[in-house]
Amino acid sequence: MALPSRDKELIAVEDGYRESEASWLEMLRSLEARGLGIEPELAIGDGAPV
Repeated sequence: MALPSRDKELIAVEDGYRESEASWLEMLRSLEARGLGIEPELAIGDGAPV
């Protein structure tokens, strides 16, 4: 039995206000509006001030 692919795919790069909840929600809603049909398994923020 073949295992599912675990290839990583970059789906968004956006700036936000210090990784706030509002910034994350805005990005996730944008992805949904653009047709992302599954939930991302991993999200990374760098914490650097903009």
